Amino acid sequence: MRLGYKKDFWDKYQIKAEVKINPLLNPSLLLTGESGSGKSYALKELLGTFLKSKEGNGAELWFLNYKDSLDFRFLKNYPRYFCGEECRAGFEAFYERYNEIRANEGEEIKHMTIGCFDELPAFLLSIQMKDKKLADRYMRNLGEIMMTSRSYKCGCWVTNQRADSAYYINGTREQFHTRILLTRGMPSKESLAMLGFTREDLKSESYSAGEGLAFIDGQGMCEIKFPQYNVQRVEAEILQHLSCKP
Repeated sequence: MRLGYKKDFWDKYQIKAEVKINPLLNPSLLLTGESGSGKSYALKELLGTFLKSKEGNGAELWFLNYKDSLDFRFLKNYPRYFCGEECRAGFEAFYERYNEIRANEGEEIKHMTIGCFDELPAFLLSIQMKDKKLADRYMRNLGEIMMTSRSYKCGCWVTNQRADSAYYINGTREQFHTRILLTRGMPSKESLAMLGFTREDLKSESYSAGEGLAFIDGQGMCEIKFPQYNVQRVEAEILQHLSCKP
């Protein structure tokens, strides 16, 4: 599937050179960036591209929108969509579904299963304030999935503003097969370090919304760009390709 476009080719030659990944080999994705950097815009494009791809055909998508972002309310009638306080039940249902897939490992797995968590730290922080032990269990559950999921065609897509290690215990953050940092202007040294990037990885003097760095297992580092698109068209394509219709 197309992850995005190579920023240097786009800027220098106006060539749309695609950055591609194989979702079966790189099923888990971490998308970070401050408010206004284009995370939700990029995530919507990624979902549409994935669901239309050969690997994403028939995929089982679980979507948690804890902050009830307007960008994803078009999914509100989708049975595996959860927002606000519903996200606790959604997280537990996804974890239960993952364990069910693992228990039936002898059977042929026909499609991918992806848990997509928009602004995961906000959800975990809300749980921590009420029940720290439960929040710790959810973080351990996430780590368990991340470390074992590829064998079962499963993965987690997570967005957040800061990839703080407090929410990715026991090295979970390093288990993401694809890591993207979107930024405006220049990213801070701290935000780069959280994803394993350094100042030397930056090739541009400034970045606009929808631009940044990507690290892909097996491919390494590159600058990436998500161009403008027709939002209504992409939303319609996502709904059309969901395996469980609203």
